[in-house]
Amino acid sequence: MGNRFSTPPASSPPSTSAAAGIANGDSSSSSPSSSPSSTSAAAGIANGDLSSSSPSSTSVAAGIANGDLSSSSPSSTSAGIANGDGSLAKEANNARRLRIFDEKMRSLCWQKAAVVTGRDPARWRKDVAGNIVCRKFTRCEGCLCHEYDHIIPFSKGGETDPSNCQILQSRVNRSKGDRDKLESDELRHYSCDLTFTDKELDVIEMAVYGNVIRPGLQCRCKSVAEKLGLASRKSKGPEMACELPYKNMGDSG
Repeated sequence: MGNRFSTPPASSPPSTSAAAGIANGDSSSSSPSSSPSSTSAAAGIANGDLSSSSPSSTSVAAGIANGDLSSSSPSSTSAGIANGDGSLAKEANNARRLRIFDEKMRSLCWQKAAVVTGRDPARWRKDVAGNIVCRKFTRCEGCLCHEYDHIIPFSKGGETDPSNCQILQSRVNRSKGDRDKLESDELRHYSCDLTFTDKELDVIEMAVYGNVIRPGLQCRCKSVAEKLGLASRKSKGPEMACELPYKNMGDSG
């Protein structure tokens, strides 16, 4: 005796067959077992029509229109599209937008910042709060560290380009968060309560770059031979070895 309760062959879900049909360029939903709803979805999208009358086909259409062939969009997705709700499109647009400043943008952003009098502008700048920062110190937390900040926050539609970029001392940027239109005085409240003399910056620059470049002083680290007293002669001019650290680090100048 045959089994009256045998399970009929499983058929593809309407949304899957519709998506597959469209992915294959077939608006007729090649699977013969596909439901009318999936067929209407395929036909609707093939004709550029996302207004297919069936709710399930609308969901399929929404999924494929968003580049999703899994057709797993919930009914809220189809409702959002039917109601003209732009939130989904906005989220998709944000996902495509670039959030991180690339190297070229960071270079242009650095050049926009105020220079530090008497220091190499390729190495030292001031942020908008007046804090001195070093080009080598980025994505760190010290007082000479800096980050590249969106003037108009990215979360509020700010673009990732040099015109919307500024350098900020790292702790200032992290305290600022996604707020905008903050004045320099307010940003200064978040700054390190620490200043550096020129001689202190010379030592830091020597430690980081291996030489010092500023008006009245251009020198480099001593070589191993010089340190050991084995050098045949001392270098002169811009390539002379620096006599650092200074005897009195408290002196400015």
